[in-house]
Amino acid sequence: MGWNAFGWTEDKITITKSSLLDFSQNRRKFTIDDVLKYYCYIHKVEGKNGKDKKKLIKVQVDTKLKILIDKGYLKKEDKYITINAK
Repeated sequence: MGWNAFGWTEDKITITKSSLLDFSQNRRKFTIDDVLKYYCYIHKVEGKNGKDKKKLIKVQVDTKLKILIDKGYLKKEDKYITINAK
C-alpha cells in the first residue's frame, strides 16, 4: 500500500529489516515458511492474484534474512532461524 504516480495503490509491498527483527524477537525460533505465512497474512495475499505478491514477498524476505544473518543479527541453525545473542 502506498502512493505512486497514479494515486493510492494496494500493490506496494515493502518488507524492512527492522520488521524482520521485530518478528524474530517475538518468535525467538522460526522457519522461513513462518515468516512467509506471516507477511502473506499481513498483506492479505490470497487467490490467483496472490501468486505474484507471494513471489515478491519471498524475494524480499530471502534477501533481508540473508543480510541479517551475514551481519550477525540472526543465526541459522538447521531449518530454524534464531536471534544471535551477542
